Amino acid sequence: MGSMLGFQTRRELLLQMVPRYRDASASQKGALLDEIAATTGYARRYTMWLLNHPQEVQQPPRRRCIAPPKILPNGSQTFKEQWQEEVIHGLSPAQARQQGGQPGFLDCS
Repeated sequence: MGSMLGFQTRRELLLQMVPRYRDASASQKGALLDEIAATTGYARRYTMWLLNHPQEVQQPPRRRCIAPPKILPNGSQTFKEQWQEEVIHGLSPAQARQQGGQPGFLDCS
């Protein structure tokens, strides 16, 4: 049922099969789809999409950029730290605003 092939190996196999798939007749394409789906463990429909879009197959997966943590106005790293600072110093929300901003909120200006 499932395949033990690694991701890169499956992609290489698909890229090798693209020319054969393009030149095949409709009945040959069906047989190729069955063969590739059984080998890779992919569903037939997904296999068909990959064979019809080889340029997307070659693209490496996009990495998500993770922004570094923002430093809040009072120098703390997180809202929780900011809240703890306000509690430790005994500031009410009104007093915290007077000292430079809303308590627990970033100044996004």
